Formats: sequence, C-alpha cells, structure tokens
Amino acid sequence: MRWQYKVSLFLLVLSQVVFFGLAAYYTDDQLYYPDGNLEATPTRGYSWIWYHPEQWLTSLVLVVAAVAFFVFGLGMEIRNSGWKGL
Repeated sequence: MRWQYKVSLFLLVLSQVVFFGLAAYYTDDQLYYPDGNLEATPTRGYSWIWYHPEQWLTSLVLVVAAVAFFVFGLGMEIRNSGWKGL
C-alpha cells in the first residue's frame, strides 16, 4: 500500500473520530426551544451541526486533505504504471 493511501485512510478515520467526538460533546440533552420561542414545540438534544459550523469544519478540512492524498497517490500509481491515458 502506498504511503499516500495510508495517510488518506488515517485522515478519513481521524475526521470521523473528530466529527463524532464533537457531536457527542456538543449535543445537549436539555429541552431546546427553537429561536427562543417558548410557544414552539421543544426538542431534546438539538444538534450542534446547525448552530456551530465553525466547530465541525475541522472534520471537513481533514476529509478534503484525505481525498487530496488519495488522488495524489492514485495519480502517482497511474504514472508509474506507464498508462498512456485516452
């Protein structure tokens, strides 16, 4: 397995751990009233994803880096195999 694939796999796993870790940490179990309206139907355990995107963008950056490493490794493999293309 090429090192680019290993880095890509590591970053994908890391991004999922970060994503679910942040989700578990920031999801509240208290009643939440949308827009602070006490007349609205409350929900329990609202998701932080909709209200704090700056926190989970870290996971998205890791996924983009993982895809970039994967594509780089695939390109190197194709180049080294002598494939001429279309």
